[in-house]
Amino acid sequence: MSTTTTTINVTAQKATVAALLAALVKGINTELAGVDPFLLDGTHFTRTELLARFQAALDAFASVKSARTALLQAVAKQKAALAQARPLRAGMKRFLQIQFGPSNPKLQEFGFTPARIPSTPVKTKAQAKVKSAATRVARGTRGKKQKAEIKGNVIATPSQGGVTVKAPPTPTTAS
Repeated sequence: MSTTTTTINVTAQKATVAALLAALVKGINTELAGVDPFLLDGTHFTRTELLARFQAALDAFASVKSARTALLQAVAKQKAALAQARPLRAGMKRFLQIQFGPSNPKLQEFGFTPARIPSTPVKTKAQAKVKSAATRVARGTRGKKQKAEIKGNVIATPSQGGVTVKAPPTPTTAS
């Protein structure tokens, strides 16, 4: 025998209980108008006491519903206010960073984390310098002054579509 799991909607279930209680109160008032007291599970209840207890449960349902509605409205209001405050906070952070500096500890008084000054280890810097020098050698790159000393001649040769410009195969350096 297999069983299937069903999902119960709690909101609908509470609404059903409230509807059942309202129907019960209506039925007591219309169909059982002449019955007083009621004997329920060995206990006597007067009509007013019984109706008061059912009405208290109905009032509790109504109270929860209005509280839930108020909560949803308050959450919506909070989200709207937060959406307006976020860009202002970001702008204030930029203003304070300009005012005090991005890494000033005074930013903490305003609730912002100061920018961390990165510290690169000496070993990493040394490796980067060696790697940079090796790259310059491998690529044959030169500095600004060495590039300025290189002079080349441009040779124009005619072709079918116009003029083609060719550079000599090896540049000559001025000494």
